[in-house]
Amino acid sequence: MFPRTTRWLPAMVMLAGGLSACDRHAPQRVAAHEDGAPPALDLAIARADEAGLRLTDGRRQDAAEMQASMQDAAITARVNAALMSDSQLSGLRIEVQTQNGTVTLRGSAPDALVIARATELASAVEGVSSVVNEIKVSTT
Repeated sequence: MFPRTTRWLPAMVMLAGGLSACDRHAPQRVAAHEDGAPPALDLAIARADEAGLRLTDGRRQDAAEMQASMQDAAITARVNAALMSDSQLSGLRIEVQTQNGTVTLRGSAPDALVIARATELASAVEGVSSVVNEIKVSTT
């Protein structure tokens, strides 16, 4: 969703902010620190690690959303194929949208039997959890 550099920018800003807080004028305090690293540097590293973990969680969420979106697109394609292969429905303009496995059908049809047929075909497609049929009977 975001370019790679945009995702790492907050972590880099936090690290730079933490490093700029280092006290360069007190070498005795730096030398007195147990492991030789200034406390501000430890804090900056810890904050960068936390930011990195949040970014990793964000990437996992992005991947899950992308996978769900791809599954919905595949369901939409299969429902469209099923509707187009049916002799009663192939000439109709029926819009198919899928979100989280729920298929929504919109358009118009000559009668209620054709509308019911569209619901039946969409429901039979693998991955469809429910069908919302908003197809209207055409008056012309």
